[in-house]
Formats: sequence, C-alpha cells, structure tokens
Amino acid sequence: MMTISTVIYGPPGCGKSTEIIRRMDQAISRGVPIDRIGLVSFTRAAAQELAKRAGVRPGRNISTIHSYAFRLAGMVKEQVVDRLKLREFSRVSKIETTGAGVYDQESLGPGDYYLAMYSYMRSVMLTDTREAFYAGGRVGSLVEFQYFIKVYQQWKEANGYMDFADMLDAALRADPRDVGIDLLFLDEAQDFSLMQWNLIHHWMPHIGEVVLALDDDQTLYKFNGAYPDGGTKFEERYGSERIVLTQSHRIPSAVHRLAETLIGHVTDRVEKVYLPRKEEGQVRMYGGLAMLPPVDPEEETLILFRNHSMREEIEEWLMAGGVPYITDNGRPGPLQGRQAAAVRAWTGAQRALKATGNLMIDPRQWSHMRQCAMPMYQRHFKAEEVESIIDKPWWNVFYLAPDIRTYLRAVEKAHGGIPLGTKIHLSTIHGAKGREADRVILLNGMSDRTAEAYTQDPDTEIRTFYVGVTRTKEKLDIVAADNPLSLINVSVR
Repeated sequence: MMTISTVIYGPPGCGKSTEIIRRMDQAISRGVPIDRIGLVSFTRAAAQELAKRAGVRPGRNISTIHSYAFRLAGMVKEQVVDRLKLREFSRVSKIETTGAGVYDQESLGPGDYYLAMYSYMRSVMLTDTREAFYAGGRVGSLVEFQYFIKVYQQWKEANGYMDFADMLDAALRADPRDVGIDLLFLDEAQDFSLMQWNLIHHWMPHIGEVVLALDDDQTLYKFNGAYPDGGTKFEERYGSERIVLTQSHRIPSAVHRLAETLIGHVTDRVEKVYLPRKEEGQVRMYGGLAMLPPVDPEEETLILFRNHSMREEIEEWLMAGGVPYITDNGRPGPLQGRQAAAVRAWTGAQRALKATGNLMIDPRQWSHMRQCAMPMYQRHFKAEEVESIIDKPWWNVFYLAPDIRTYLRAVEKAHGGIPLGTKIHLSTIHGAKGREADRVILLNGMSDRTAEAYTQDPDTEIRTFYVGVTRTKEKLDIVAADNPLSLINVSVR
C-alpha cells in the first residue's frame, strides 16, 4: 500500500487543532468510516477533546499511542504497572518508589528517579546503563541504578506485569495490519520518543493516509525521550507534504518578537515564519515578585515556573495578597485541599440553615469537617449534630495551619466566600502545555540541577521557556529569579 503523508507544523496559537478537525471533517464527508479513522495525541484527554470538537464519538481509535499498543499487545489492565503496583515493588526492592512523576511532584523516592532514567533509556533505545545514568543527572548511584533495573525486570516477569515501554515492545512484535486504520492523525508528534516513532514506521505500510501535526519548537519532553527531529526524519523517509500554519490567533506582536528572538537561538530546528495578532500586547520585566502589579482575580492569569523548588516563593506572595488561585499540577493549593472544603461546607451549612431551617450537609462534607474540627468539637461531628455550635465562625471551630487560616480569611473577606474555582492558575511550564491566558507571569529561573543541564543542552531549556512565553494572549510579565535564562532578559531590553 502506498501511504499518503502530510506533516503540519503549527506554531503557537496557529490553529493546529482546528486544522486537524477540518481534515477529519473532510475525511468523514468523503466517506471514510469513522471507525477507520484514528487520532493519537500525547494524552488521552487531548485526543478525546479533539474528537469531541470534530463531532466524533470517542472510541478505541481516539487515544494515546500507548493505548493502541496496549490493544495490539492483547493486554488486560491488571497487567499494567501502576502506582499501587510500584508501591508493592518498593517493598520488594527496598528502594522507595512512589510512582509519582518526577517532573510533576515534589516528594519522591530514589526509585522514582531510577524508574524515570530507565524509562528514558528504553524510549531512546539505549543499551548502556552507564550512559543512561549520566544522561539522567546522576541521581543516586550507578550501582544502585543497575540493581534497580535488574530487580524491576525480574519483578515484572514474575508477576506478568508490563509498563509503557513493554507495551510498545509488544506492539512492535504484533502484526501491523491489526492496527485497523485507513486514516491516522498524530497530534503533538514532537513529543514522540524514538521508540514510538519506530512503532509508527511499523504501521505505515498498512495505513492509507497519515497526517502528523507538530511543532519541534514546542518539544517539552526530551527528558522522557522525546525526539524533536522525528518530524523532519519522517518527511525525508516518506516524501511527505509539508504545511506550515502562518497566523497565530493567540500571540500579540510584542510577545511574538520576544519569542522569535528566543527560539532563534536553538541550533537545530525547522524554520517557520508565522504572523502575530495585530494587537501590540505587553512584555514587561521585573526584578522580583514584590515589584509585580497586583493580580486581578477577574483576569485570566497563568503563573508559570520551571521547577517546583521555585513554587514556595510564588505561593507565599499570592497568599500574602489574599489572591485566590489553584494549582494545575503537583501539590494542590490551599483552595483545593480538605481544609478549604471544610470551611466551604461550614459556611454553606450556615447559609442553608438561615434560608431553609435545614443544615443540608452531605456525607463527604461531614467527613471534611470532622477531620478538621478542633478536639473540643470532634464529638459534634461524630454524632453529626452541630446545631449547638453552627453559629460560631469557622476559624473558631476548625484547626487549620496558621498560614492557611490567615489566607482563607483574607480570601473570604475579599470575595465573600471561598471560591471553588478561579481564573488564576499556578503551574510548571510543562504542565501549562496547550494552555493560554490573557496574562502570563513567568519566573525566569531554574534549579541548580536544571541550570547544569542547560549548560549541556541549551536547546531544551530554550524550547521550554519558549513554550512559557507563548502561552500569552495579551500581557507577559517576566520575573527575574535564580539562574535566569539570560536570553529572555537581553531580548526584553
């Protein structure tokens, strides 16, 4: 079978998703059966959101590449290595392993780092454990890393377990004709690993048409084995048509100028010319968080940082100002925790009692309040009888950490309650992929470990900060921090 292939490069805000949806609509209109159209994205949620926007009902062909591999390998979900199984492995190996993502969490065991290094090793198809260890930042010891790999492999084999890399291995051994697709869309292809590209090549002769959508400038997951040159190698191999989307519907002119200067320092990339919006927008530089203009709760705002080690300073600043915010990754923020839930339940019960004469508290709310109640009031919640104390303010009923109590009182005073949601989001740059906001506050700093990696591979960090800069729809505020990427500072001046 002769496969038709197209590679679509979509710079930030240029409508890459819209172009995929348009092409899906065209395919359905010309009679391609929906169940013969596949859509693969970096996450299942992203693939399903695209399908929803195209009016296609989510099915087994709308998913991640690992889900395809899972199906082709004939696996069952009980075989998949998950966080619960990794805790079991932690007991077997005597190396603490929580299963939390290294770049999304803040409290990890050494086994989590070893697992990340081993996953990277397999994604880029390395065979030398020493090379993988040094590429992974030399966390722990080489001897323990090698021991971890040996025990991990033995543990999986003994229990019949498979991780994501095992799924890809199994899919590469499966009959490629079983993929069952006539037209395949591959979204966010810049983040595919070499191993995933090999699986795509394995399928290619048995699919009538393949459409890749990517932007090598927005490669974020090289630490997971992402292969930013995959798109150009694909083009060369299959003689693909190249399409570059040329109009950003997100980025204003000032931000575009900064972004272009920044990404121009990447040594190996596909040159793409695209236009910004006509609006000028704003790019402003500040020497510290204290110098920033106040955050407007009514303005859509993304506050971005490179490493979790930088998060504490930002949260202290937000909490000191009584700014309502939520975190999109890592540890939940104070408005997302049990303590805020207890306060909401209490004030809600007070309002309900006043309006209807009934408390109207559900079991989950009882649980939150019971866990946060001061010892002297515990009995009221165990008996689920709070009428005698319902007139008390919540800060006299619940035991909260002093900083949380002060923050929640400030938010309640300013906003008339403790909001469930807010327009202000705090996130790592990686966690903000695919997001946008009217105002972006970007901390231009990195941890010592990331700064060391930057000296070895500057392109990866430049791409990361390029993604952060290009989340902006109107205003970009850059805050100087430790180990700043000087290219941003120079560009703003």
